[in-house]
Formats: sequence, C-alpha cells, structure tokens
Amino acid sequence: MNQFTLEQVATHNKENDCWIVIRNQVIYKNNLEVYDVSSYVNLHPGGRRVLLSVAGTDATTMFERHHNTMVILHKYEKLKIGVVMGANVVTYNSNYLLSEPAWHYSASPYYKDSHYKLQVWARALVDEHLMPYIGEWDRAGRAPPDLYKKFAEIGYLSGLTGTGWPKESPVPPPVGILPDVI
Repeated sequence: MNQFTLEQVATHNKENDCWIVIRNQVIYKNNLEVYDVSSYVNLHPGGRRVLLSVAGTDATTMFERHHNTMVILHKYEKLKIGVVMGANVVTYNSNYLLSEPAWHYSASPYYKDSHYKLQVWARALVDEHLMPYIGEWDRAGRAPPDLYKKFAEIGYLSGLTGTGWPKESPVPPPVGILPDVI
C-alpha cells in the first residue's frame, strides 16, 4: 500500500488531479486512506463542486455528513491509492464511526447514568443484530422485514420516536430506565 504525507495529498487539488483523504473506521480499521477521485469528479451525484471543495484535504467530516462510511467505502475501493503516512488517528471508547457523543469526553450536567446505560444497551443490539449482516443487507438493498419486528419486540423502535418513550408502548424502556427520563 502506497503511503503519502498530508502535504503530498494537498498538491492534488484540481479537477483533473483530485485526491481526498477519508478516515476509514470500518471493521476496526482506523486508517486515513487516500482516494484519487479525479475520474469521479464529474460523476459525483452532488456535483463536481462537492469534491473540488475538499480536493487535497482530509474530507472525512464532509464525507461522514452525507454518507454512511460503514457501507459506502467498499464501493470505491478501486479509487483508493494508499494511506496517510504516520497518521496518528485517535479514537475514544469505540471503533464505530460517530458512535461516541461529545459527553463522553467531558462532564455534562445534562447527561446522566441512564444515558450511559442506554448507550451500552443500544451498542450491544447493534453489535449482535446489525453489524454482522450490514454489508449483506446493503448489497441486497434492504434489511429483512423480521428485523423490524425483532427491534419492535425488544423496545428499540419505541425509543426512536423522538418524543420520549410512548405511553402506549407495549414494551417498557430498556435497562430499567423510567419512561419519563427518556
């Protein structure tokens, strides 16, 4: 695998010579990977300005804002030309992309023990019921219908309403959390 410095990547910042860096944390990798997207600039669904605005830079933040890294990077494997040499990438608590909220890094008066318990519970569900199959489902273009039923039965879907725990939910909140706390 070729290795580049960020300074080398920065010189490839034009439409016909466009490289970007994306942090790949998929399946416990934690690399800053270099992609030559020159051939893709005019094909990008968001338009050429999107890629040109991050040409020659670490595009991870913008990329993650619009794409699910867990499933999309494998589609562009052929554009990967190397990794950033000597990149010291630090992750906290998890190798799952965007899985750790800001309150993990400092104390917050708003997040209580119930938030941590809920996060551990949700991560266990994801690790057991989603991660082993996510690539297969992405290639198939859908998750199996029985997955939704399973998540409804264990209460996960009730917690996704965004308005607190529904009073009419047949399933109590997980890990002993009171309904009015969620």
